[in-house]
Amino acid sequence: METARINSILNAFKHCRVHFPRFNAAHSVLLDAIEDTKVSEEPYGAILCARTGTGKTTLCFSAMEQYVERYVSIGEGGVDLCKPVIYFEVPSDVTVKGMPRQMLIALGISKPRGSLEEMTQQLVSLLKQLRVELVFLDEINRLCIGAAQKIRPQTLGWIASFTTKLGKPVIISGTEECVDIRSHLGAFATRFPYQVTLEFFTYSDDPNSEYFRTLEKLNEALFTVTGLSSDINLHDPSIALGLFIATAGNLGWLRKILFVALKRCLLRDDGKGLKLTDLHYSCEHLSLDTRLSSRNPFAADLVSNLRLMESKEVEEKIKSYRVSA
Repeated sequence: METARINSILNAFKHCRVHFPRFNAAHSVLLDAIEDTKVSEEPYGAILCARTGTGKTTLCFSAMEQYVERYVSIGEGGVDLCKPVIYFEVPSDVTVKGMPRQMLIALGISKPRGSLEEMTQQLVSLLKQLRVELVFLDEINRLCIGAAQKIRPQTLGWIASFTTKLGKPVIISGTEECVDIRSHLGAFATRFPYQVTLEFFTYSDDPNSEYFRTLEKLNEALFTVTGLSSDINLHDPSIALGLFIATAGNLGWLRKILFVALKRCLLRDDGKGLKLTDLHYSCEHLSLDTRLSSRNPFAADLVSNLRLMESKEVEEKIKSYRVSA
């Protein structure tokens, strides 16, 4: 198979979006915050807390898709470039005054000056000029670690005040450290009444479980983008268990395993789909951060893998990956 064709298939699989019940429920919550703002004309915010590899970025993009990326508006004052969705990050070396300053820099103001109030007003005015309808503020977890915890209440107060002045929904996202961030300031919790916490998949051998249903959808996606029938199905019990041991239910790592396995399959170019050896190869070559065992699960049989899952060591590892208490 030609390199261009291989790359096209791999790219198609990489961008293939697979929705599962937990993802759909989380997406619905974010849309509730957006819709409530429109109906009540009062800004409602949402917090998205998730470990890396649970679909947080995909979920954010899904919410962004409610709006066009950018457009031109022609009014009495001339032509304006409008950007309905804006993405910001909490600065790594965060201060209260540094929040509006960094946001202004991201919007093209090279040297913001003035007091906190003045920069905040400039920021809000600029966002309204751009006709922003939705703001994303990522890496909120930076307020929950290290020295930043000392200024967390003041910073959260600024975020709540900024959201009120803007009058538009703000979606805040971060890693597991921000799971209880709403508990640190009442005014912030009131302005951000919605929270979504995304977890790794839990393992169940029930074919109707969320994990198995997601694997079935990924299996369908592989066939759709390649047109090749495989010797294996991802939702076969032994394959599903092996993938879980390799990833602990981390969707990001699961997709990386399949990506590398698919690449090997396409390079083999024998007219067939995935084989067990492709998954074995992928798990040998990737440094899987959340794997439950140093042993390659596709070098073991189903009984051995089941025994491994029942061990206390694995049980403790799975618990350590949980965000919620």
